[in-house]
Amino acid sequence: MWQMKSTMGSGQEAVQFLKSGKAGMTMEKFNIFWNEGVSIGYYILELVKYYCEIEKAKKASSISIESTVGTLYFLALSGCYDPGDHAFQANIEEAKSRWSSHRHNHESFNPLIDEIMVAVLNIASNPDDHVHLVFSHSLMLSPKIESFAEIAYTNYFGQQFKIQTPQEILAYASKGFYYLSQNPRFCILDKGEFILAYSFIKNYLSTLGYIPVSILDLFHRKIQEMIISLRANDYKHVQTSLLPLLHMLKNLLIRYPIISYDSMDALIIDLDIIRRWPIPYGSSADSLLKLIIQELKCPGSAIRYKLREDFPTVDVHVPIFETNDANEHQFLKSIAYFIIDSAETLETSWLYRMSFFNKKYRKERIVEMIEKIHTDSSINLTSVYAHASRCLTVLFAFSLYTEVQITDISHFAGLSTENVFSIYKRILKIAEDIECDEIDVARSKLEWCILELYNESKNLKSDRANPLTEPLFVYLSEFEVYFPRIPLHHLSIIDLTQVDSSVKTIEETEYLINESTFSSVDEPIIDIIRRGANIAHKRSFPVKIVLTGSDSITHKFLRNYVRALTGLKSNSELDVRVYVVPTYGSENTLAKYLASNDPWYLQHVYLPFYFRPWLPRLDTKIDMKHVAKKDHNVHEGLIRALALDPVEAGGLNEKSLPIAYSEVLVQDYLSEAAHTVLINIYKIKCFKNDLLRPDETIPMALYLEIGAPVAVKRIQESNSSFKGKSFLEVVDSKLFRYRSTSLMLQMSQMDLLGNPCGLDEGVMKNIYSLTIANVPREFDRGMQAIPQAEWIELSFIEREAAEQEASLLKSIKNKKIKEPQSKLNIAINSLYSNLHVSSGRISATEGNEFEIIVDGVLYGPYKQIIVDPWRNDDVTQIVLPIYAFLDTEN
Repeated sequence: MWQMKSTMGSGQEAVQFLKSGKAGMTMEKFNIFWNEGVSIGYYILELVKYYCEIEKAKKASSISIESTVGTLYFLALSGCYDPGDHAFQANIEEAKSRWSSHRHNHESFNPLIDEIMVAVLNIASNPDDHVHLVFSHSLMLSPKIESFAEIAYTNYFGQQFKIQTPQEILAYASKGFYYLSQNPRFCILDKGEFILAYSFIKNYLSTLGYIPVSILDLFHRKIQEMIISLRANDYKHVQTSLLPLLHMLKNLLIRYPIISYDSMDALIIDLDIIRRWPIPYGSSADSLLKLIIQELKCPGSAIRYKLREDFPTVDVHVPIFETNDANEHQFLKSIAYFIIDSAETLETSWLYRMSFFNKKYRKERIVEMIEKIHTDSSINLTSVYAHASRCLTVLFAFSLYTEVQITDISHFAGLSTENVFSIYKRILKIAEDIECDEIDVARSKLEWCILELYNESKNLKSDRANPLTEPLFVYLSEFEVYFPRIPLHHLSIIDLTQVDSSVKTIEETEYLINESTFSSVDEPIIDIIRRGANIAHKRSFPVKIVLTGSDSITHKFLRNYVRALTGLKSNSELDVRVYVVPTYGSENTLAKYLASNDPWYLQHVYLPFYFRPWLPRLDTKIDMKHVAKKDHNVHEGLIRALALDPVEAGGLNEKSLPIAYSEVLVQDYLSEAAHTVLINIYKIKCFKNDLLRPDETIPMALYLEIGAPVAVKRIQESNSSFKGKSFLEVVDSKLFRYRSTSLMLQMSQMDLLGNPCGLDEGVMKNIYSLTIANVPREFDRGMQAIPQAEWIELSFIEREAAEQEASLLKSIKNKKIKEPQSKLNIAINSLYSNLHVSSGRISATEGNEFEIIVDGVLYGPYKQIIVDPWRNDDVTQIVLPIYAFLDTEN
């Protein structure tokens, strides 16, 4: 990390770009900014000058002091500089001098900012001195907000702001305000720089090759703080920071081994205290405690298990040179399939670029060396990588108890793959045999067994003519600590928009699919999902699906998912893992649900991808034809943003910072998210003519809407000027004409405890708006939906009540009503009827029909629909497994 060259642009425009909060720059200038290579110290110096000017004037001229410091911290943590570069050193020294002089003459408003500024100016030369600061900031998580009325912000100069509507959140966030937090304390992480803090720690440990005692002590002190806080009844501090703390330590222990075990006893004692706390804190601590004890018994167990889970081929010996089908010779990483729709949003081009970066620049060193030396098509790169991973596993076990020399590495690299595999299996057997022993007994037994195995292996024949010896020797000799690396995920794209199906094949793992062909069982999405089936008891790679964009993309995938389950006896036959990555400007209900419950997902996935704080914004609401007349560069930037070819889009630099860090975030998400959130799937039988036989069956995972929402969506689809506008904005427009629809509702109700209350005989209602929700949304009225429950939430409002709601909202807008927001919400919610239901039937009156929205997709018209749980073989509930980082369920 410390030797990365600078990749920053030049000129005052780039400085203004940073000062303005990293927004408002054309794509063309943005590419120049990140890829031209002027010392990053120049920008740090300019921002330090700007900071001093703001503090002297006691008023921010264009952007807040918080955002300025956040940008400085972002640049320092990025590592895009050469600490030995003369220009960099000169700029940093001048920045230090200016800061020291300024602070000597002006009193600080906030000690935390001073701490960050000192870290920024010293982090390049003394990174180890500032790990504590970075570590602390990685745990600065905001408490959950229950309502907008609770959100308040106090800026650097003591001014307080309160947020009443969602629109104000975005407005304040764009000016550098504290995003969704009632804590008045300044925290730079809410602007997006938090992801770099975690990356900084990982890069720091990667440089060392192991977790030092100093880092473990940091975690231990934090855990002790949590225990003290709880004893002092400070529950909020524990609730917001404990789970991320345990999550971070667990994943660092998986990635990097522990070499020294000093003070581990005290850490175990404190974790044992937390282990007795309620779920999810107790269960998370228990999981971490088991991992630590296993590491104490057999170092490297955690990363070994993770490698075997993500790369099962490491446990199977396959000849490196073979003559099987060409597909068998592909280098098989764990593949993650991105489901995107390039016709839906400009943000899709960013995912294409990230995929391009992943393929071209993120190859691992062993693969690059093997590919350079072996051009023979008969070599199986999958087996080569598995062999290298087994070599590292063996060397790590030996290095703990012996002095492994360079000559020894050459010896092991020259062993036959069969011999290495045999030693590897012996090590696994040794680790398995000591699992039930006490720690001291296990360590003693392990040492004796490993030394014996090491002496045996030295007598094995090592062939220096082995074609793998040279590349493996070069690869392995670069490491001072030999432990296996978790393979990176290969990011492949499935585009729901038909672009050029003739140029993409299954072998390329790129798919372009037209939605109209979804009914074909031969489509790649279904084929990919079915790869997760555990056929003939063979271990296969987990099938990882990444859903991006809006709810409609989730729904389009869902149609394929439920059909892929056809013929399987149960969900247990599948190993499909679904991940959710939002994109800027696209409403994603699942992403918001995960972000509201998982603070780590909020800060490491939702905010970086939905808001992308370091990227320029292209507002899709802008009339580009009108803008282009005034600024040709904006129009050109739009064209570049839409370009699918990365070369056509301006090219990529291998250290292009935003792309590289976004790809790192995705890799972390795919590797570290271990908690499964099960979303129950419902089926909607739709009848057009024959009420005894459905014309089609539609899967539902998120919500169903009838009435006014349908009319709003019709307007948005037919008139581009309404795209992106809210429901109320469209309803207030002159184009909105909807009144109400008469519907017969017949529902199977549930009580508050989830017990069936019987089937209603049916009641006719004059419906203005009706929603059936399976996943909660912030604007839904009534009870919040629970995706894992045996019921869904029905909420509807009739025409007369809707007129009262409209009148009330108008009075609030005109500030004629001055009641607290909480009381106004209660008044509005009382106009809605709400029911827990497990299933139901909705029918139109004689001669009428109605349309429906299912997970953001418009269907219909129909005379009748029936909503039921979707069960495989009418027994097992079909669920969609969504992956999150933290188990936050109570």
